[in-house]
Amino acid sequence: TNVVIPIAQSNQTLITWEGQVTMRAPEANELYSFGLHQGVAGIEEGNSNLKTEFGLQNHLNTLVHFHTITLRADAYAYLFNNFINLEPTGELRTTIRGAFPVFKYNQYRLALLTGVDGMIDIEASDNLTLEFKSSFLYAQNLSEAIPLAWMPANRAEFGMNVALPDFKAVKKPEWKLSALLVARQWRLLPGQDFMAPPPGYTLFNSSVSFRIPANKNLFQVSIAAENLLNHAYRDFLNRWKYFSDEIGRNIILSVKYIF
Repeated sequence: TNVVIPIAQSNQTLITWEGQVTMRAPEANELYSFGLHQGVAGIEEGNSNLKTEFGLQNHLNTLVHFHTITLRADAYAYLFNNFINLEPTGELRTTIRGAFPVFKYNQYRLALLTGVDGMIDIEASDNLTLEFKSSFLYAQNLSEAIPLAWMPANRAEFGMNVALPDFKAVKKPEWKLSALLVARQWRLLPGQDFMAPPPGYTLFNSSVSFRIPANKNLFQVSIAAENLLNHAYRDFLNRWKYFSDEIGRNIILSVKYIF
């Protein structure tokens, strides 16, 4: 069931509350997995005693327009009964293929996930748009009064989009530059993972896109560079963090033909 209630509404502001009751039966892999997951170099074990998961979800959504500024914010609180979570066990199991970390599906009577997602768009000029996005999460195993394991770290992203003038056959060129800041996941107790959470990191990304008309058709071209400074880092949620750094500088060329 889902209920949406408007709280405030005007030409510039819209605030709504959304409530939802959810029910989810355990999936087959959560119940019966037992073996090596080759893609993440880890052993996963299901739990045949898992029960149906129930959730009570609350959202407070805010949308505000003020001249050239647009603000979107979503504050949420999810309360779960019989919350299912895949977590490290602390065991390294030796097999004929080597030693691998073991993960198991656990279930908790009460769990809380709450936080805020926000975004601000600023039209600084006709050709320049600034953007700020952030995500903050607090996840707690209420049954045992400890943090929930394997939850995303808090993060923020700053970016700008610049609309460039057309140049001969090149139409609607646009340049984007962004900086992603990811904090260290400090809400983790010793023993909840195989290693201490990796440090936070900052990544710079950039891209250029444009269009080239071809008679009645169109070529759409994009050149993107991820991790521009080739920074060495490890992401908390990537299970390859136990073995190696994340990918370095990555250049992506995309060409789309629209007809």
